[in-house]
Amino acid sequence: MNRALAVSCVAVMLTACNSGGSSDGGDLDGGTGNLADAGSTVVTLAGAVSGTATVGAATTTYTPATGLDELDVRATVGGLTTQVAFFFSGLPAAATYVANTDAGIDCSLQIFVADGGLDGWAANFGSGLPDLGACSLSLTSSAMSADHGTQKIYSVHGALSATAPAHGGAATGTVTYSAHF
Repeated sequence: MNRALAVSCVAVMLTACNSGGSSDGGDLDGGTGNLADAGSTVVTLAGAVSGTATVGAATTTYTPATGLDELDVRATVGGLTTQVAFFFSGLPAAATYVANTDAGIDCSLQIFVADGGLDGWAANFGSGLPDLGACSLSLTSSAMSADHGTQKIYSVHGALSATAPAHGGAATGTVTYSAHF
């Protein structure tokens, strides 16, 4: 499978904004107790660093030619840049995908200081780098929101979680990452 092609095909990404949680009675996501408004994603870091940010609605991009689907979430949380790309096979469906136990799952989470330094934390599975940390995605629902022929965009609801150990610079400890959408 050509990962560079799959990554280059992803045209829809979430744009990050630094803001707090909602107080307007949003939906509880998957019984987790985390408040996520319809149309938003709440990203939370805990552990060695902590903070919360709300970004746009979560979508996946399915590419029929490769049979891959990708959830891509980017956010700035407390001055840290976070990015996660979670690849799985097939159309999005209500299911749980676990990167370190399920076949065909790729997960890459990076948490870096905003100034581009090497300090950071990471979780990685299946992208040709050594496995590190843990990553899982639980989807509770999905609906196609756009069909561009070579790519299909799905609005999704659920949660993404990862455990990311320090991997460079002065970073120490472990960060627990969660995104609820």
